[in-house]
Amino acid sequence: MHPHFFHWHKRAEFKPDPNILEPRWKAAQNLAQNLPAADFASLLNVVLFPGTDLIFVDKLSEEIVKLEPTFEPTGNAELVRVMATAIAYTMMDSYSSRADVVSLGLQAAAFPPDRVDPVCAEIMERAFDYLAQESERVRPEVKSEETEGRLTELNDLVDAKAVESTENVSTIIAENVVNLGGSVERLIEENQFLWWLVGKQSSLFKCRREKLKPDAYALVAAVEAEDRVILMPPAASVEALIDDAVAQCHAGKNLDCSLAHYAEESATALEKAEAQPPAVSQLTPIHSVRAQVASGAKVDKGFLKSLRLPPKLEVPAEIAARQYFHEVIFLRALRELIG
Repeated sequence: MHPHFFHWHKRAEFKPDPNILEPRWKAAQNLAQNLPAADFASLLNVVLFPGTDLIFVDKLSEEIVKLEPTFEPTGNAELVRVMATAIAYTMMDSYSSRADVVSLGLQAAAFPPDRVDPVCAEIMERAFDYLAQESERVRPEVKSEETEGRLTELNDLVDAKAVESTENVSTIIAENVVNLGGSVERLIEENQFLWWLVGKQSSLFKCRREKLKPDAYALVAAVEAEDRVILMPPAASVEALIDDAVAQCHAGKNLDCSLAHYAEESATALEKAEAQPPAVSQLTPIHSVRAQVASGAKVDKGFLKSLRLPPKLEVPAEIAARQYFHEVIFLRALRELIG
């Protein structure tokens, strides 16, 4: 149980009973293991935005009451948010695709950072810590001597006479391929990003970046970067590479622009390359703006308010690119989890 779980409760209950904390945390752990993938977006909305997904709030409340009978069954929206936070937090206790989705979703939604209103700071801190740790764990350090030795052993096994049986050959090859797996995928991923940056070419616009305007390329850069990610979650260094790619655009000044402007400028290039999954409520603000622009509707103050975005929000191209990368990588992880 998180040591501050009592204080999370104080946001919803003036004097929470300490005796209920352990049973409720266990209920959260149970729900974290069994929550359907289709409900992850709703869970994150409840964690981050008061007053959203009320149908899911009622559904989750019913499930909590089944596991912890002292939980108030009605009039408990803020208390459900506390439990939703505990569910999301416990999902990130161990490395998994479910934890990837939760952490990536929390990251994607926090734009600008003060747009979200979680019941505690710890949930966002845990998400960023998880992403930093897991992105390193899935990318093992490439040790040239060790890799060379494994490749040499594999090469020697081509001659079946060097081992006792064909079955033995298969076993040893399988073991070495598994050992090399993470290193090889890391090398392929790094190589793809290296050529993407050094080549100074946009694969979607099919021209050199120096001929592009930063505002036109920003969201496209995010999609091109996402396409080169092999291991999930992505390495933190990808954001710096996106900055460098956008900086290679010299056809116009890099001015702060609205999200609608970035969506309009990149519309043609992205329509050809990017599938159009529905925006996941408020978790993907730029994707939601893109969907609004694509529908022909106005991105006015009312629409921006519905997304909890400042009406006059303008950001540099590299910030828009980073944020859209967060969103498309989250949507990819969610899509893969749902199947």
